[in-house]
Amino acid sequence: MTRLCAVDVGAKELKLLEADGRRLTRHAEVLLPEGALIDGMPTPLLTTAVRSALEAGAFATTRARVAIGETGTAFRDFRLPAIPAGELSS
Repeated sequence: MTRLCAVDVGAKELKLLEADGRRLTRHAEVLLPEGALIDGMPTPLLTTAVRSALEAGAFATTRARVAIGETGTAFRDFRLPAIPAGELSS
């Protein structure tokens, strides 16, 4: 199985867990500092909180899934670079 880190960004707390299949391998929770999210948009303080939680939990995976609460959901439009067709199928 491939290890995966699940990230839950709440209004006041950030939770991370790492699982290998159905087995929980690591877990960390940190309180979000005031100003980590402003009007649902992340700030550099959120980045610092994520790094802190990853270090505290000694996470080993580089793959992640993120959940953001409905009231804090933010959407951004951005452009992706062109990708050769051969890379899209993998």
